[in-house]
Amino acid sequence: MEALIQVMVLFLLIGVGYICKKIKIISNNMNDDISNLLVYVSLPALIIISFSSFELSDEILREGIRLLIICLYLNGIYIGLSYVFTRFLKVRGTTRDVFQFALVFTNAGFMGFPIAYVVFGEIGVFYMAIFNMLSDIFLWTFGVRVMSRPLRKYSKENERKEEMPLLKQLMNPCIIAVFIGIVFFIVPFKLPAVIYNSLELIGSITTPLSMIFIGSMLGDLKFDTIINDQKVLLGSFIRLIILPLCILMILKIVNVNGILLRIPVIATALPVAVGTSIVAKKYGNDYYLASKLVFISTLFSILTIPFFLWMV
Repeated sequence: MEALIQVMVLFLLIGVGYICKKIKIISNNMNDDISNLLVYVSLPALIIISFSSFELSDEILREGIRLLIICLYLNGIYIGLSYVFTRFLKVRGTTRDVFQFALVFTNAGFMGFPIAYVVFGEIGVFYMAIFNMLSDIFLWTFGVRVMSRPLRKYSKENERKEEMPLLKQLMNPCIIAVFIGIVFFIVPFKLPAVIYNSLELIGSITTPLSMIFIGSMLGDLKFDTIINDQKVLLGSFIRLIILPLCILMILKIVNVNGILLRIPVIATALPVAVGTSIVAKKYGNDYYLASKLVFISTLFSILTIPFFLWMV
């Protein structure tokens, strides 16, 4: 019940962001600034603090390595199921690209960390960071490959101009923060109190700010035009219900329990990644469809996330 209350608090914050956008307290330019503040400042600070809050022990190291291996296999399963479900949905072209991306990548960055923090505490952020690191690696490899299909199909020259080197794509602030956190996790050196407390304070704004950001983003879309799109509704149902149930059954079959079960299932039950719209726009894909999937899946996750928290 306490976890459910905490999750409902998060969604009330989403409502605050939605209202602020509707009454024009938050503008699109401010949305960009909030996104940058989250990605470049508060999320990295939260990740570093979460790693440096624990002392290296055989149990944590063993569990972390096990989760890394589990997440590696799970991403392969996500990709395989994305091909199956896009065939089931009978989508083609750019619609297939966006749906496939949406079925593989969840909103672990903006929603996963806050939910893991309020439900499991700092150890939850620690394990969610491991999941998110693997997800980011697949996003900037397989994900970009999927979204850039139109560019690669129609213009090889444009492909060379648009694509960044893989290493540069992977070196986003959150992954860098994971590596920094791992260093502080392994070595006996501890951050000075002034730096630690500052990072902790900066990281503490991640939860409310990320929820308000998601709400403000949803405020851009008209609900009545989206709710009539049957494929978007079905795709969101697969994302929020079918996929996490599949992962839950698979992990139960291979006898995975405890937080190694809970983190992957909750991460899989999250809505479509906010970055879906950003990546679609950058690589010439269907940005509007991506936004609709983000909107509907985030809206209905208000009900599905507490359900899966209860299940695990």
